[in-house]
Amino acid sequence: MPEYQATVTYDELIYEVGSYHYNWHPDIELLWLLNGEVEANVEGEVIALSPNDLLVINPNHGHATFAKAANSMMLRIHIRPDALNINGLDNASGKFQLNTVSEHVNQLYEPIRSALANLTYNDNQISQTAAYFDLLNLLNKFYITDESYGTTLATPRHQKAISKLTEYLEQHFSEDISLSMLAKQVNYSSTYLSKLLKSQLGITYSEYVMRCRLQQAIRELTRSTDNISSIAYQVGFHDLKVFNQSFRKHFGMTPTDYRKQLTPSLVKSDNQFKQALSSDNEQLSEKIIKRHLQVENNNSPCRTCEFREYQQKYTALMNDLQGVVKHN
Repeated sequence: MPEYQATVTYDELIYEVGSYHYNWHPDIELLWLLNGEVEANVEGEVIALSPNDLLVINPNHGHATFAKAANSMMLRIHIRPDALNINGLDNASGKFQLNTVSEHVNQLYEPIRSALANLTYNDNQISQTAAYFDLLNLLNKFYITDESYGTTLATPRHQKAISKLTEYLEQHFSEDISLSMLAKQVNYSSTYLSKLLKSQLGITYSEYVMRCRLQQAIRELTRSTDNISSIAYQVGFHDLKVFNQSFRKHFGMTPTDYRKQLTPSLVKSDNQFKQALSSDNEQLSEKIIKRHLQVENNNSPCRTCEFREYQQKYTALMNDLQGVVKHN
């Protein structure tokens, strides 16, 4: 029987959604909309989330969320992809497909919410740890094999080079940086570096630069009153037409349309992004999440047959033990 060390590694956040905060990262991201209405944009695909919806965003996928109603609150959890490998689950080449908007009914959804609730508010550390492994196991059921998708694990030397390059690009994205100039930073050939970036980041060098520029453009469109052509130039686009085309490709709208959606409440939420919730919203989010803490005590049709079977076995075992105690 193979041996492995069980590891608990995740990052959780409950926050109020505001305007777009475009980003991408190597983690698996699971979103649970607690309240309000939110528009999620993943690689240019717009997904309208309603309360209780779940959505998994695969590693290195560019994404952002936008509140369509006041007090829109989200629970977000990041899990490292290698956490599944460390804990005996194989996800070497493929992706997760979990989206309650496209697939409305699935008996695994409520157990996922229950696991998230227990991670967040269960005071028992053993129960929290169990919830973490339950969540990994449940997420793995939404994993599909796809040889054309995925990244490879980097060697320590390659990881150091990637970190150096991404840091450099995030500081100089508005400049004209060629791949050959970037390659000199780590003493690699342009060809080798191009393949390395694609294998480690899941996107090409030019796409990475484009994302950095759009990420800053979103911030400026939200927070400043500068005109759109000025913002495009500031972030590295020297052609307004190219900027508009790139923006539409990634977000499904033009920069002008994006600005029209901004409201004072959205800007306020944007300024408080990732800060502590207000007292009222904290109480509301806690109430919503805690509804899912004790899923085993209800008769929800979303329960899985597997969970029912375990509950039946447990009940039968307890009855047997009580019988033994009575006879002794």
